[in-house]
Amino acid sequence: MSRKLHTVYCPAGNVRAVVAFKSSTEEFTVKFFQADGTKAKGATYFTSDDGDAIGTAEMQVRRTLEAEGVTVTGQTREGKETRIHAVPDAATEAKAEAIVNADAHTNNAALPTYTELADALGALCAYIRADLENNNPEWAPLDIAEYASAAALLERLPA
Repeated sequence: MSRKLHTVYCPAGNVRAVVAFKSSTEEFTVKFFQADGTKAKGATYFTSDDGDAIGTAEMQVRRTLEAEGVTVTGQTREGKETRIHAVPDAATEAKAEAIVNADAHTNNAALPTYTELADALGALCAYIRADLENNNPEWAPLDIAEYASAAALLERLPA
């Protein structure tokens, strides 16, 4: 039986990696996944060293992002997750202006504003992360497809 140990991801990108340990073979396995959650074909790495497995997962996610034209600016490793940071695209200012316009129009129509929806989604993601840390430490938030999707959407929003 395999036990998941670590997840490497970039919410702005289309790839993530999962490191697991298989006790029957005493091997660490790194599997790579596309944005839709499907496993990347032929992209599995095996090693007997956990540091090698996590390092390989981080390196391959960065390489994949760079191959897609995303500028990687760093990474943060916390607990069972590594988040790869990327530079926002050149259209960030245009996006921010579009958000202001969308907020004005939806507010006038008595609909929830873009900002209100983003804030609610962000709060829900924070709650899920905290709940998993307290109640299911063996799970990472990105194990939940709905969380991964929400986190990816939030990453696309300008700060």
